[in-house]
Amino acid sequence: MTVQSMLASGLAPAKLNLGLRIIRKRPDGFHDIESEMQTISVFDRIDMHGSGSGLVHVANAIEPIHDNLVHTAASQLASELNRDLDVDFTLRKRIPVSAGLGGGSSDGATALMLLAAHWNLPRHHPAVVAAATRTGSDVSFFLTGGRALATGRGDQITASSVHKRIWFLIVMPNVQIHRKTATMYSALRPSDFSRSPQSPVEPLTGSNLHNAFAEPLYSLAPQLPSILDHVQRLTGTRPYLSGAGPAHYLPVASLKRALHLMRLIASSHLATEVSIFVAQTVNSAGPFRRHRNPSFSLGV
Repeated sequence: MTVQSMLASGLAPAKLNLGLRIIRKRPDGFHDIESEMQTISVFDRIDMHGSGSGLVHVANAIEPIHDNLVHTAASQLASELNRDLDVDFTLRKRIPVSAGLGGGSSDGATALMLLAAHWNLPRHHPAVVAAATRTGSDVSFFLTGGRALATGRGDQITASSVHKRIWFLIVMPNVQIHRKTATMYSALRPSDFSRSPQSPVEPLTGSNLHNAFAEPLYSLAPQLPSILDHVQRLTGTRPYLSGAGPAHYLPVASLKRALHLMRLIASSHLATEVSIFVAQTVNSAGPFRRHRNPSFSLGV
């Protein structure tokens, strides 16, 4: 254990996919997609410490984190700039792991922004953008956050002009799928692909919220449709899938309504089958702050 100066802290927001279309498989093995993404107010926290060597300490790991994108992203940026990685990180998780909420990608993007600021680079410096692209498909989106259209393999980001605050009820079924991303892409059938890209539709209702991973997911986890049926009976609306799942979401009119629905589900038999939380839209990347007068914390 060593005592390290705290240089900066950042909040890494989760995201929702407000619909997800898969267009085609690419020659490089990735897939072309089209999805409206929206950052929401569920956050991991990353602290950056000085006098380090790129180590990442996960302070409260409840579930195993197999792909630590904090280290990957920071290492990619150091490589892009041909310099030593001279910091360590502490990661505190609140976003469920492998949920379809982008926690790992957001952690990677937040580490890039913290490290870029430490090295006096703007967050959209070419080296930062290149490091984000090489780290993972969703990482580029989290450099800006808010609401945006993601195309290509998810790394081509077009910001949206929509900034309306929306509340969401997030329903997280207790389902685990081994090697989820690879498994879900392998489970896609020809009928799950869209014939061509479509223009995004702004309202959060209707067919624009369709997710190409829905049917493959329900085939792999056949208990999910009955869970969603019961949520629909309680709330009046069927939840929508985010990413490759298993997290689902409902847009709701107000915080009061969201809390009411959360209590309904929590008092039903679903309380042992799902986790539930409430979030609202966040219209930027996660905030971070530098520590002008470094505090001290225990690092590994």
